[in-house]
Amino acid sequence: MVENVARVTVETYEREGFTNLELIPEITAFLQRDFGHLILSHLMLTLREDPSLGAWARAPASELYTRFGVSRAHVRNVLQMGEDLGLVKGQTRGGRMVRLTPRFVELTRQWVAIDLAWMRYLAEGSYVHARRHAEA
Repeated sequence: MVENVARVTVETYEREGFTNLELIPEITAFLQRDFGHLILSHLMLTLREDPSLGAWARAPASELYTRFGVSRAHVRNVLQMGEDLGLVKGQTRGGRMVRLTPRFVELTRQWVAIDLAWMRYLAEGSYVHARRHAEA
């Protein structure tokens, strides 16, 4: 199955000339950083919306660096990159949470929707490819 998913991914890239990651460059920036995917996923999982605070997420650097095995500086650098991209507004409450911009909320929801559609496409393509291979 993994081989079929890889094959369909490569065939799709060759045919269409892009991957789903190219659709949202701000998210891609997180994913290209070491442990950026884990930090982004953590922000998404802990995302909360409050009428008085707006969108925010738990992001204590001490917890994240311990959990992911990276330095505090690296966690801060990834969060700073998010701020530079206009997705994170900065740490609050003693560094235990970060405010997230409406753009962060919008882009992460788009990314999840695109990623789920992409996975479905790959699964269907893998199934069709496997059936053709079995029939041959």
